[in-house]
Amino acid sequence: MLEIIYQDEYFVAINKPSGLLVHRSWIDRYETQFAVQMLRDQIDAYVYPLHRLDKPTSGVLLFALDKESARVASEQFTQHTIQKIYIAAVRGYVEEEGVIDHPLKEKLDKITDKRASQDKDAQEAITHYKRVPIPAW
Repeated sequence: MLEIIYQDEYFVAINKPSGLLVHRSWIDRYETQFAVQMLRDQIDAYVYPLHRLDKPTSGVLLFALDKESARVASEQFTQHTIQKIYIAAVRGYVEEEGVIDHPLKEKLDKITDKRASQDKDAQEAITHYKRVPIPAW
């Protein structure tokens, strides 16, 4: 069972564990469990994933419960009126705060992406970070 951390009539948010794909993918075609299907089975409702997290990444995953809510939220993600915040545990020294401006070039898979545009521009990726203390383990 997935941990549901928020649910109302329009959205449901889960705590996606590391190792779980959001949806079926040719990249990991032998995988049998997916957050989308598990959540649909768990709440007995169709869900629309609003974003993805990589398989090894754990964190909050947001789904819409109807097409209209999915459309509106997708527009907000596209227009950057929704902000995603990530927390990472790092080892070593990092400045108190800063900005990483490093556009990301998509790495294409030879098999699954053979028809994709090979000369796609790098996608803007700007990360604002702030160091926060964490309690000792």
